[in-house]
Amino acid sequence: MRPSSRSLRWAGLLLALGVLPAALAVRASQRPDPPPSLSNAAPVKQLGQWVWTTRDAERFSVAHQADQALVPALLVGSVRRESGQLRMRRGIDPVTTGTRRVAAVVRLEDSVHPALTQHSVKTFAGELEALLNPLLLEVSKSGVELAELQLDYDVPVSKLGLWADALRELRKGPLGLVSLWITSVPSHVADARYGEHLRGVVDGTILQLFDTGLKCSSMNQRKLENQLTKHGLPFRIGVGAFERAR
Repeated sequence: MRPSSRSLRWAGLLLALGVLPAALAVRASQRPDPPPSLSNAAPVKQLGQWVWTTRDAERFSVAHQADQALVPALLVGSVRRESGQLRMRRGIDPVTTGTRRVAAVVRLEDSVHPALTQHSVKTFAGELEALLNPLLLEVSKSGVELAELQLDYDVPVSKLGLWADALRELRKGPLGLVSLWITSVPSHVADARYGEHLRGVVDGTILQLFDTGLKCSSMNQRKLENQLTKHGLPFRIGVGAFERAR
């Protein structure tokens, strides 16, 4: 997910948590005590930071000085649909942050939605694979170590099944050799069949909580925890720091 307004700039954080209190409490100036049911949260296993722009890279550099284990997740490309064809727009250089180990992020824009139903799932997956494979090859040739691939797609809930089928096709090719994570939003995990669609297809999901209008509350924490637990997928929490340009 990306903010729809150009006036909204953000840098995202990925928190690898077993449950949610730390991620959902970030909006408060002083972190409240977690609710009793979540007080025994597992420790953070991995901390990363999304890097979409050179300014984000500067923010990452500062954060990396304080935490050398911090992993940058770089937007290396965006897929959009133009004149009935999927096209790749290259993003930030994978060596921008100067770190050896990186995650590569590829954003699928909303214009991609019709392509999921216009042709067969196999055709859609083939077109997407033809764009992803050369890009990932370039990333590997840049000298960085690819920790994982993140596909960032705000797929309509009604098309979750088709998206899962397309991912399953992609995993039959070279993408089956990389760690693959996908993003999700609260409406995705609210779907009872979300985990059924994706278990065994992806390595995990990153639940994005920024720019969703979701209220930070103990009730929502428990609700999301229950949903994610029922789906049986490894998960991370994506939260954001925002600046509104005036």
